[in-house]
Amino acid sequence: MVNKLRRLRLRDCAVRLLDSYLDGRLQRFRVSSTITPSIVVPCGVPQGSVLGPLLYICYTNDLFLQGELGGSVRSSILSFADDTVLLLRSKSTEDLSHSGSIMMTNISRWLHTNGLVLNARKTKVMTFPGQGSAAAETQPSIYVHSSECSTVNCQCVTLEQVTSYVYLGLTLQSNMRYDIHINKVKNRVRAGVAILARMRKVASVAVRKVIYFSLVESHLRYMLSVFGGTFKTALDPLIKVQKKAIRHVARTDALAHTAPLFHSLNILDLNRLYLMSVAKTMIYKNLLIQRPSHYHETRFREEGNLLHPTFVKSISRKTAGYHIVTLFNVFPSGLKQLYENP
Repeated sequence: MVNKLRRLRLRDCAVRLLDSYLDGRLQRFRVSSTITPSIVVPCGVPQGSVLGPLLYICYTNDLFLQGELGGSVRSSILSFADDTVLLLRSKSTEDLSHSGSIMMTNISRWLHTNGLVLNARKTKVMTFPGQGSAAAETQPSIYVHSSECSTVNCQCVTLEQVTSYVYLGLTLQSNMRYDIHINKVKNRVRAGVAILARMRKVASVAVRKVIYFSLVESHLRYMLSVFGGTFKTALDPLIKVQKKAIRHVARTDALAHTAPLFHSLNILDLNRLYLMSVAKTMIYKNLLIQRPSHYHETRFREEGNLLHPTFVKSISRKTAGYHIVTLFNVFPSGLKQLYENP
């Protein structure tokens, strides 16, 4: 850890301070009235410390160099804390299998060199096939080769293929739909709706709104910018359960029209929540989106509009990356100037 901090060009006094913080730590265990002798902790950082996540990022910083493969396969490594994803893109299933096996083997060896271990049983492979791609019929086989492997009669671990996987609380599917995740969100929201139903006659509107924001809208908002642009038929279960919740908050009958209720309660419906999440994504990404390449004056260029990304599959037009452009292009010209790239 100390050597990695020095390679990151931290000042020597800061490195010595962190070294004294990490070195010579002791731990012991207590079971009932029995206490074990103290032993020295040879590695790691104190759990629950503020520095823990930051030091972990510093320690694994050079892991991302393993994602530079080159060739016909486009690759990158993304990470959120200790949840790491390897992305590979190619038109050939054979190239994906070959390059994926090389990269996973390199990553496994990097982890071993740095005192970490790859849990192959928890590492999954998911394929997102393109339209008309051969990958839709053949799945890549990705191996994690050991240092003793001779590739002849290889008995190394093959990573499991899955069609859905939960990453950061979002259930991803290989068909790029989100019906599994939407069903999970609906079940969580229904629990909040049940509490609202019991509280509608005894709690004030202010209390019912607090319950709604805490137990209903919080679940609807999470990752909404990712799955909220999918087909309306897939979102219908969430739309219906949100309307049911609003009727409990407003204390109206089960067939009341909800549009006036959303307005009077100052609560956004699911579609507007999605637009707001896309607008926030627009701000965070600073609109690094392609503008028209021509220089002659056209009405499209004068209005400061953006170009939609080119997608092969129609379902890709349901993503936030596509809707960001659609939302931006309907902004007034004065508002568009606030988001101009430097």
